[in-house]
Parts: sequence; structure tokens; C-alpha cells
Amino acid sequence: MDADALRRASEAAKLPHPIGYIPVTASTNDDLRALARAGAPSGTALVAGAQTAGRGRLGRRWEMADAGALALSVLVRPHTLTPQQLPLLALAAAVAVVEVAGPGFGIKWPNDVLDAQGRKVAGVLCELEQAYPPVAVIGIGLNVGAAPDLPGVGWLDADGGQRDRATVAAALTAAVLETVRQLCRNPDAVLDRWRSRSHTLGRQVSVGAVSGEAVALDPDGALVVRQADGARVRVLAGDVRLVEGAEYSPR
Repeated sequence: MDADALRRASEAAKLPHPIGYIPVTASTNDDLRALARAGAPSGTALVAGAQTAGRGRLGRRWEMADAGALALSVLVRPHTLTPQQLPLLALAAAVAVVEVAGPGFGIKWPNDVLDAQGRKVAGVLCELEQAYPPVAVIGIGLNVGAAPDLPGVGWLDADGGQRDRATVAAALTAAVLETVRQLCRNPDAVLDRWRSRSHTLGRQVSVGAVSGEAVALDPDGALVVRQADGARVRVLAGDVRLVEGAEYSPR
């Protein structure tokens, strides 16, 4: 993957702008946020050949398998979203990723993408550069042809596919832009797509001090957990852990 391959893939996907390429950077999100401050338009995207300080949700480091990973950031300016709807951007991005990944992959609340064995293949980090009118950078770390040698980590091509990373980057960028456009028009429809690919709903989970069955995704993106006493608790942030022995069948 290089700048020429990304340019050709961008043209084939009819993207509004060619995807930029940086051989090595600390963080594509940081680079794109700087471009956003300089007035870069919606749809601007960056890919890094290697990332030295990639990060995920909750301040975690995102490890790249340089030969087979994709570090992509996409700039969006969803000016019709209200401040209360901005958290839905991360869920919309997860929908875009899982739909590009294909059948057999699912979403763990709120925006991790897992394979059929429950291994994480992608994570999303959505960062606001400006709250109103909203300007956001959506960062996606995706293991395409390989993954770091870490427990619970997988990659797309483990399903037998042979995906070209430049083509995947262009498809992801197009999917993110279209899903964000749909989110601005009809948030409920995007959330229904999230629910249809959920790895979490209907499972026994724990999120911090809350444990029980994940029974719903609220319109604001909160996960609703029904505890053993029947109480329903809304969870707005946290790391979902599956209760040991809970089975998973991807939708």
C-alpha cells in the first residue's frame, strides 16, 4: 500500500478527495485534527503505513501489525447533528466497519468489531475537534491481513479472504461518509443497523460495577443492562466484558 494505490482506490470508490498517505506518523487522528483546524473539508482522510502512538477508547494504545494493519482517520462535519446526538458518531462508524468487513463479524458495544470467534479485529476512536457546529475525526484501526500476537485479537483475512488494504481503506472511507450522512437524516435507521450486527445484545455482560443481560440500545447510544433483580441500568461509557461461558453466534 502506498500513495498511488490509495489514489487509484479513492478514484474507484468515487471519494470526494483522494486518501492521503503518511509512511510513518504518531497518530493519524492527531494529523487530521490539525488539518481540520486548517479548514480541511468533510471527507478528508489519512492512512499511515505505520503509527507509533496510535490510541483507542479509554486511553488504550492501539498496536499495529505493520505488514497487515490499517490505520485510517476520516474527517466529518455533520452540522445537522445536535450535541446530544454526537456520541452516535462512534456507533455509526462501527456500523460502517462491520458492513465493510462482511458476514460473520459483529459489534461489541459501543464500537469494537469482532470476528466469529469473538476476537477483536477493529476499534474506533471518534474525537471532536469542534463541538458546534460539529467537526469530528473518526479513527479506525483495523487488522486486515495480520494482527499483533496478543490474546483475543484477530484479523479480517483469517476468514480466508485476501483483501487489498488500499481498497479496504477506500471502501471504509466511503462507508463512513455515507453512514454519517444517513445518521444525520435518520438516526434510528442507523441504530437499527447497529442492533442487527450486535455482538452484545442478548448476552450476559459486565460493565464496571453493572452486570446482567444487555437488553437494549437506547436512542442516545446507551446500553441498557437488566440486572438479576430486574432493575434496568443505562450504561453510557465503559468496557463491556462477556460473562464467562456466554455463547456468541454472529448475526
